[in-house]
Amino acid sequence: MSKKTLNGADTDKYLLPYKGDMLSCDRVTTILGATKGSGGLAQWYGREERKAIQEIVSWLPTVSMLKEDERQFAEVEGIRTAVLSLPTDDDDDLFASRIRDSKADSGTNIHTLINIDATGQKLPADVVITEDEWRRFTYWDKFRRDEGIEYVDSEMRVYSPNLLVAGTLDLTFKWKEVFWLGDTKTGRLKRDAAVQSVIYWLLRQETLAIQTGDVDTQMRFARDYKLGIVPEVEWPRFGIVHIEDERVEFYEVDPKLPNALARNFMYRLYLYRQDQVMRPFRRLHPAPRVLKDGTSKQNIWLRAS
Repeated sequence: MSKKTLNGADTDKYLLPYKGDMLSCDRVTTILGATKGSGGLAQWYGREERKAIQEIVSWLPTVSMLKEDERQFAEVEGIRTAVLSLPTDDDDDLFASRIRDSKADSGTNIHTLINIDATGQKLPADVVITEDEWRRFTYWDKFRRDEGIEYVDSEMRVYSPNLLVAGTLDLTFKWKEVFWLGDTKTGRLKRDAAVQSVIYWLLRQETLAIQTGDVDTQMRFARDYKLGIVPEVEWPRFGIVHIEDERVEFYEVDPKLPNALARNFMYRLYLYRQDQVMRPFRRLHPAPRVLKDGTSKQNIWLRAS
């Protein structure tokens, strides 16, 4: 269950002020993550691998085998205790999940450093930057300075009251007099980064239309989304700033693909929303239990897992 906060932090939802009310928007990254075809299978692999590891660890040398080496015994028992105590039915507490969360924290801090560089803001008091995070930020900093890249926007909250989705656009900048939308990645480069970048541009255009009071553009976006088509816009260049452990890489998204990538997201958004409400099962046997007052519980349709 997601935690809901006013600014949408650490949650699957963004809660945003809109026309005197609060607009509840799904996060773009949540939709992309939930509509990966192999997601459930990957979790199953993770759980089964942990069970196998625990079975192997249970056969580690026993006390009698290590009684002459107290230090080695303590190390082995520490490993055994730690591994056997890990749950096998919690997808958010697998080894890979812990590594993912650790890398996500590091990536967030690198995003913070780039935003500070772009805006001149001060580092928040509760953010502690590690030596590794600072080193990796300098790769981007050197590349930006050497190439004469000029920031335009940084960490811009973008949303659509029509699609009810939102996200935080990392960067827009000018490079050699060309306008780019940049998405910063500190983990493995994934194809969904291209989908994410394109939908952020559409959200940015709609957000700017709301902020400037451009009613014609707002109405056009509302009409096109209602018809299930991608609004016609002038696409920028899309770039992925991939900050690795030892260097920064810059990838361009194929300029021929933005419309196709936008349609990909809209289809996945439809599937995501459908999955939230679809309830395909109803138990026919055994029948609902009859209560003391002669009534029985309603035989409701179930979502299951």
